[in-house]
Order: sequence, then C-alpha cells, then structure tokens
Amino acid sequence: MNKRILIVLAVALICSVTMVGVYFKVPFLPSCLLYEHTGVHCPGCGITRASRSMMQGELALALRYNPLVVILSPLLIAWFVIEITYWIQKRNYEFARLKPLYIKVIFTVVVVWFITRNIPHKAFEWARPTPDTIFDQE
Repeated sequence: MNKRILIVLAVALICSVTMVGVYFKVPFLPSCLLYEHTGVHCPGCGITRASRSMMQGELALALRYNPLVVILSPLLIAWFVIEITYWIQKRNYEFARLKPLYIKVIFTVVVVWFITRNIPHKAFEWARPTPDTIFDQE
C-alpha cells in the first residue's frame, strides 16, 4: 500500500478516536489552562464543547461556546480535504497552498478574536463562553 495513504489513514484514525471522545464527553478532555490560571479567554476557549455540540447537531449551543470555530470549520474541513486529496495524488497545485497573505489574514482574525472576547463590556458578551458553560461537566 502507498505510504501516503497509510499516513492519511493513521491521521484519520487518530481524528476519529478524538471525535468519538469529544462526542461521548470523555472526562479526560483538557480544559483551557490560560483561563484556569488567568481568567482570560484564549481564542480556542470552547472549541472542544463547540465541536461536540456541532457533532450533535446543536448549532446554537456551538455558537455560544465558540462562534469562530463554527464559522471557520466548514472552510478548514474543505481546505483539509483538498490538501489531502492533492497530496495523495502527488499532484502539483496552487489552490490549497497557504500563501503568506492567507496566513497573515488568519493570524489577524485570531488576534482580533482574542481581543474581542476579552473586552469587559456587555456589548462583547456574545464572544465569550458564559460562566455556566466554561467548565460544564455534564
């Protein structure tokens, strides 16, 4: 079997096991260390819970946990599928390559998201997980 296909299958297996763990609320999933120690929400706070909610079809709840991951997930999945497809086929391509401009835009969006979700004003409450959802241990 092609070495590239084995690598893709190994990554798919690891992702599948992780998704099963997230879906079934396995207790060993990590919490946000930055929030636990500083009270500051990182750009990724709520990604695990948002992912679990999306897998269970609860889009509104996923948006409450981390709107950025809900908005970007379809784009990232599409990019990943294109990237893997071209990599397996050993084809030369330009479409899916992350150009420096794309990296700068992604970095800027993440930094703006980090700042926005930590502004202590009522107008920005939508951007951070509510206190009852930060460490829900259902």
